[in-house]
Amino acid sequence: MAAIQQPDPAHLAVPPPPRLGRPGVPAALGFLAGRLRLYAETLVQLRGRERLRYLLGRLKLLVDIIVQRDLYRGARAELYLHAVTRANLLAFQRYAPRPYPAPVVLFCAEGRNVTPTADLRLTWRGLVLGGLDVYTTPGDDSGLMLTEPHVRVLAAQLKMCLERAQASGPRPGRP
Repeated sequence: MAAIQQPDPAHLAVPPPPRLGRPGVPAALGFLAGRLRLYAETLVQLRGRERLRYLLGRLKLLVDIIVQRDLYRGARAELYLHAVTRANLLAFQRYAPRPYPAPVVLFCAEGRNVTPTADLRLTWRGLVLGGLDVYTTPGDDSGLMLTEPHVRVLAAQLKMCLERAQASGPRPGRP
């Protein structure tokens, strides 16, 4: 198994939030609540004519939504992103880490300033019964590790690990 910069497993067991109505409703309500929060935060920062222009722009947007009968004005990508983010969060909150019997390779961003004694990512060591190998890859976070040119280093490290695993042959309890 290989993992890219996973969070501390001790922080994973969080009770899930209460479910609201039909599956699509929470995503739409969350989307709208986020929009309203953004609009309110923006409005508080504006003064005078800027505030009036902003309110008129939001009013025009509301009229467009009503006339077109399209809450998302044809741009549903933001709603879908919100729905996927919410589903991932719910899965994350329900996840309970368990011991893993085989070796694991963890790839971490080397740009993250964490002292070895305070590196909570390494608490995975306690769950990995087959040993944990940790590799550092250029980049300040796991997202940057997956972009050029850092992803080339990650790919080379991953290839080496896969070759080593294939050369060692099958292990008991593994296909």
